[in-house]
Amino acid sequence: MYYLIKQTEKKYFIPFLSLWEYKKEFKYKFKKLSDALRFALDEQIKIIFCIIDKEKNIVTTRRPFLTLLTCKEFKRLAKKNPKFYLGVYNYKRVNIEIYYYYLINRNMLNKLRKF
Repeated sequence: MYYLIKQTEKKYFIPFLSLWEYKKEFKYKFKKLSDALRFALDEQIKIIFCIIDKEKNIVTTRRPFLTLLTCKEFKRLAKKNPKFYLGVYNYKRVNIEIYYYYLINRNMLNKLRKF
């Protein structure tokens, strides 16, 4: 059993015209759900595939943003309630985006839970 994350990247050969589109797909494999979840939150990827048995085609999906906040949602909520999310009374001196990624890398996901 392992966890698979697919990430697609779009590139245009002539960016201002958007004529030729080139898609490149990256696949990442993880043995632990916590590592896959941390990577998906860091890259803002919406679906994690859990491959139980490749021969029998048993695949389940995990969606981390059903229960956890995205970076945009966290910024919006941290500005409304900075005492709970940031631990300060004024959010203007704190870089909220860096603090979001700090919470992910320190595995403090309890502040990122949706209510």
